[in-house]
Amino acid sequence: MISLPGGLAITADRNCYRLGRSSKGGERLRDVTYHNDMQETVRATVRRLMRKQVEDGTITTLRGWLDEYKKITDEFTKRLEPLEVKS
Repeated sequence: MISLPGGLAITADRNCYRLGRSSKGGERLRDVTYHNDMQETVRATVRRLMRKQVEDGTITTLRGWLDEYKKITDEFTKRLEPLEVKS
């Protein structure tokens, strides 16, 4: 299981990646979505985090949405940077 910000986590099996909210025990996911590749799973994570902040009132303006989107995508880019293959 890969733990992510906002209480989200990613698991996988031989068929797909699963994105969901991790349960208190950490072994099960709730509100699961299924994805074919990690790139789509990361995009879905960003969408879910952004939607949650609009829903709970953390983001109330378009400028706030844009600023938070940049912050979240920068955070994911930073986390993925060490995984890049250098040629």
